Amino acid sequence: MKNQNQKGIASTLAILIVIIVGIIAIGGVLAYQYYWTPGEEVEEEEKAEEPYIIVISPNGGEVLVSGEKGVIKVYCSQAISKTLNIWLMTPGIEGDVIMGGIASGVTCRSGTTSLYEWNIPSISSAVGPVPQFKVKVQTIDGVIFDESDNYFSIVEE
Repeated sequence: MKNQNQKGIASTLAILIVIIVGIIAIGGVLAYQYYWTPGEEVEEEEKAEEPYIIVISPNGGEVLVSGEKGVIKVYCSQAISKTLNIWLMTPGIEGDVIMGGIASGVTCRSGTTSLYEWNIPSISSAVGPVPQFKVKVQTIDGVIFDESDNYFSIVEE
C-alpha cells in the first residue's frame, strides 16, 4: 500500500511542479510584453549619436582686453563633420544680438577640443560702460550650435 501512496504523491508533486513552471513561464512572457516597448534601444542609440558643440571658453565672467589676442575653446562631438561660424553677441532688448563674425568656415575636429585665436575688438562706449558679450559657435547651416553660458566683458586697453 505504501508503494501505491508514494506513486500518488510523486504524480501529484510532478503535476504541481509542471503547473508552477507553466505559471512562471507565462508570467515572464506577459511581463516582457508589458515592459518592453519596440524601438526603445534604437531611440537611445540615436540620442548617443546626435552631434553637439560645447563652448568651453570664454564661457562667462572673463574680462578680455581689446586689441589683444583671445582664444575661443570649443569641443565638437564625434558626429560633427561640418565647418563652423563663430559670432560675437551682446544683449539686446529681445534677446542676444549678433554684433559680428569672429570667424567663418573654421573646422572643428570630431571628438576633440579645438582652439581658435581671434583679435579682441575695440568696443565703442555706445555699447555701455562695461560691454557684455557671449560667443556663439554654430555649424554653417545653423542646425547645431552652442554659446557662452554667461556674459564676459571686453575692456579697452
